[in-house]
Amino acid sequence: MSTILCSLNYLHIALIAAVGFFLGGLWYSVLFGKAWMAEMKLTPEECKAKGKSMGRLVMVKCFLLTVVSTTVLACLIVDHGGNIGFRHGACLGAFVGLGLVACRSAVNDMFQFKSFKHWLIVSGHDVVLLTLQGALLTHWR
Repeated sequence: MSTILCSLNYLHIALIAAVGFFLGGLWYSVLFGKAWMAEMKLTPEECKAKGKSMGRLVMVKCFLLTVVSTTVLACLIVDHGGNIGFRHGACLGAFVGLGLVACRSAVNDMFQFKSFKHWLIVSGHDVVLLTLQGALLTHWR
């Protein structure tokens, strides 16, 4: 594992994580913000207030976690052969997103009594994110 970690391009990983973070901003505002807020039973005012109370430190932590998940996906790609193409990288990202993240999220959502729509919004983001990142990680080496 240490040889894989040493072979990674961390500048690319950080930039691809930033692209993913930007996707999350679009996903939870322009694309599905209203639907997500309705599922969470939040008003726009409550979201703004929570955002202010969370502060920048939470955003930094969330970005760092995105860097970690992007690094893990990069390790899987390298371990899978490294020289796989754009399409294969997207498929690997989608496979991880659907097979691991979305399934585990579904289990958690069921026990937390979240709706199917909530699961679609949250897991949909993760699947699209990992698919995009898988494609970018294999395309830009």
